[in-house]
Amino acid sequence: RAYRKSMMNSHRNGQSGNAFWIILLAIALLVAMTITVTRSTESTQDTGRRDRNRIMASDILRQGKSLQQAVQQLSQRGVAENQMNFDNDIVAGYANTRCGNAALNTDDLPCGLFKAEGLGLAYKIPPAEWLDGTQSAKSLYGEWYFYANACIADVGTGGAGCNATDSSTELIVALPWITEGLCIEINRQAGVANLASPVRPPVLSGSAYPAALTKFTGTFAADSEITTAGGEFAGHQAGCFQGLAGSEPDGGYHFYQVLIAR
Repeated sequence: RAYRKSMMNSHRNGQSGNAFWIILLAIALLVAMTITVTRSTESTQDTGRRDRNRIMASDILRQGKSLQQAVQQLSQRGVAENQMNFDNDIVAGYANTRCGNAALNTDDLPCGLFKAEGLGLAYKIPPAEWLDGTQSAKSLYGEWYFYANACIADVGTGGAGCNATDSSTELIVALPWITEGLCIEINRQAGVANLASPVRPPVLSGSAYPAALTKFTGTFAADSEITTAGGEFAGHQAGCFQGLAGSEPDGGYHFYQVLIAR
């Protein structure tokens, strides 16, 4: 009888031990499954973000190219460089008094991209998803910036140090304060080399915007240069850079498109 009782206890202990290991195995399998699902979800999200950035980068580059072509159309109509008028009903500060005809008492004929008397293009407000919301308090946030105070080496006639003369200054449109991922993708599509380890946009060596954030109203001025230590933007009429802290723009990520190379 004692022997039988001992065997029964041993059997119960064995069952308890087996149950314990089964529980541990189930927990381990559950943890492994959770990790796998989490990684798969993160990978899917990353892929989705990259795909979305590709689409948005294409949209931005397309809009930049459309603005460049519009300026070329005005030029073919006989509009001079300093007559180009970006005045619009959305963002103030672009009225160009050089664009006009005193005899007809108008300041819009026929130089304006966004005026019915000119090309009559619609000024397209940048979608919020293009922008870095943490920079929303910064100047020029959420708007296209037309200016003529900077140059890019090997675009037009200027080489390195092209900001030394007004004649080498380009007419540029910029989209400030976009997201980093979008900036990286713009460079990939524009053929501009990003920095590596980790992948990130090139950082300016100095200022790309004039200190006063001057908007184009007909005047070209030697002031700034879109350039980096590695020369990633040399020869590129479109790309995206990270602003240098302490210079204009002060950090953030910025798309640019040359409208007139000089």
